[in-house]
Amino acid sequence: MGTEAEACGMPKSTRSRIYWTPDHNHFLLDMMVEHSYRGAKEGGGFKREAWQSMLTSLNDKFGLDHDIIQLMSCLKYYRHQFNVVNGLRSQSRFGWDEDTCTVIAKGSVWNDYITIEKDLRHFFNSPVANMSSPIHNMKQAE
Repeated sequence: MGTEAEACGMPKSTRSRIYWTPDHNHFLLDMMVEHSYRGAKEGGGFKREAWQSMLTSLNDKFGLDHDIIQLMSCLKYYRHQFNVVNGLRSQSRFGWDEDTCTVIAKGSVWNDYITIEKDLRHFFNSPVANMSSPIHNMKQAE
């Protein structure tokens, strides 16, 4: 899996990869929380008007040319990361370092876990976007 800045791009087969900075990500997540609180969701997702509003705001603020599919892809990526991190944190052998935004555990615990779950090795000693508040707030607003 790529870096946070690369993560929210479309699959290579349909569109060239886009790059997201932490500022882009934080702005988008904050807008999603705001729209969630305004009731701009239906059926577990955002209404088309909310996506369009977020897209326009993001593109205008940063001079980008993203589309709604790319925003949806970014949200999907962050929901996945949020669920993985929370899953690790819920296990007694793992913890969370708020200062460094890393999942923490003893090396032997990571080694045992990564042997079984190879896809999660990028979480070992690597900071992840601290999106727990925005995603948690979106879930509370649903």
